[in-house]
Amino acid sequence: MKPRDERQAFSAALRGCAAGRSRRTWSEEENEMRSREVYVEGCKQRAPEYLDRGDIKEGIISMLSDLAKCEDTAPNGSVLLYGMQLIMAEDLEGARRFVEDFR
Repeated sequence: MKPRDERQAFSAALRGCAAGRSRRTWSEEENEMRSREVYVEGCKQRAPEYLDRGDIKEGIISMLSDLAKCEDTAPNGSVLLYGMQLIMAEDLEGARRFVEDFR
């Protein structure tokens, strides 16, 4: 996804979450998107430490657990299932790609 497409998709999600509340301005949505991006980058910091030790299970669980702490980044069922598949397959390289490429 291109950066503009990602911003539009996230903005649409924010508008859906804000139903019933006052409408947000574009700058507020942009600020929330930046905050989300910063939070996701923070979530991605701890998992590689586990993966560098070959601990796929803890690396994936760490990433998913950190993401779940924020409503805007909480992983859906598909993401959880994919994480479980990586753990069951003991796919270290797949786990690295999952963490590094997560947006």
